[in-house]
Amino acid sequence: MVYNICNEFSITPHFHLTKHKENTMRQVNLNQVKPGDFFTLTPHEQPTENQVWVMDGYDRVTRMYEAHKFTDVNHDLACGRKDRKVYVDFIF
Repeated sequence: MVYNICNEFSITPHFHLTKHKENTMRQVNLNQVKPGDFFTLTPHEQPTENQVWVMDGYDRVTRMYEAHKFTDVNHDLACGRKDRKVYVDFIF
């Protein structure tokens, strides 16, 4: 909340509201996802915990992008294609 002081005794509040888009999910390439960010492989507006992956990063030795499932860190995903389409900015 931001206050605008008009005179010595009156304070007028001004609210800055932003409207959320209903469909915020977007499709990006795998190389655009930063380490620690969540993504899904298929489009889901509200995915379950088993459908969400966490980006680990790029491994230079194997030349693959690595990720693990949100619920199971031992379930790995290694993808060599940087142009693989994934979905981010969903409600989770």
